[in-house]
Amino acid sequence: MRLLALKSGPEIMKLLKSLDTESKAIIEDVVTLALYGNQSYNEIWNMTYEEREIFSRVLQTKIKLDKGIKPQQEIKQELI
Repeated sequence: MRLLALKSGPEIMKLLKSLDTESKAIIEDVVTLALYGNQSYNEIWNMTYEEREIFSRVLQTKIKLDKGIKPQQEIKQELI
């Protein structure tokens, strides 16, 4: 849809470049979570954006705890 609204070659190239940059950032995030979370790349890749965000927050808290840094908030399971 956005592509159809573009009128010139440079505008299209700008969009494609931004999509490429976003794609690489997502791949880097997935690789980082897989590496530090000790999970498979495919398992992380198949998570939704929200699941990856939650996984990332919990992983950051775990890393801080492992380093002896006390978290500012307790991890609570609010939904049962």
